[in-house]
Amino acid sequence: MAHFGQSVEIELSVDNEQVILAIRDFGRGIPADLLRRFRESGTDVGVGLSGMSERAKDLGGHLEIESGGVGTVITVIFPVRLKESGKAA
Repeated sequence: MAHFGQSVEIELSVDNEQVILAIRDFGRGIPADLLRRFRESGTDVGVGLSGMSERAKDLGGHLEIESGGVGTVITVIFPVRLKESGKAA
């Protein structure tokens, strides 16, 4: 069985304009050429990341990926939509 790391950090922040969810692992990271192709076309890294990116877009947000030899950070940013009453939707 492959062992890719023992911990993950999850950070959630919310303000009046946006919700930010960041997930960091401490594995080997995504190879630079694969990450570049994903950023350019949204493909080549499997259905998981492509699906998350599409879902974020459907909800008015976007997905960002930073990766290197010490892990990967996936950040999803969504706008906060306010109802007419001024409460978050």
